[in-house]
Amino acid sequence: MNEKQYKKIDANNYWLLDKLVTIDRHFIDKLENEFDSKSLSKLRINLHSSYNENLQQMILFLRKDEIIKPHFQDFGNVSYNVIKGHANLNLYYKDQPDKIFQLSTKHSQFMRIPRTVCRSMTVISDIFIFIETCDGPFRKENTNWQLIK
Repeated sequence: MNEKQYKKIDANNYWLLDKLVTIDRHFIDKLENEFDSKSLSKLRINLHSSYNENLQQMILFLRKDEIIKPHFQDFGNVSYNVIKGHANLNLYYKDQPDKIFQLSTKHSQFMRIPRTVCRSMTVISDIFIFIETCDGPFRKENTNWQLIK
């Protein structure tokens, strides 16, 4: 992926400009180096071109001990595909025991769950890089940032 195919929005976010993109290891390594050198807590590359698209895909870089707070959406599905590292994905259910899944290249490299399941994530490795894919369009008001059991 070359620099003409994406736009840096701020220190933590990029948007793709091109609909047809191949992301190679070199690009991931370049972003990981930037992530490391600037001591960012997170970095996101939006693979979709707007919040209105029906498919939302992002490459996310997170640091050790970074926690994504419990949340869920009102509809659709979400999947996680691990590129590098290890994190615990916590799922909270109303009518059954909570579950913890290890997301890593050694354990569960891919996981798909309904977005209506309340979930949180805790990064275990120094850096965790993964692709999140979910149904769109994205609306802030459809995300509930609270633990509901």
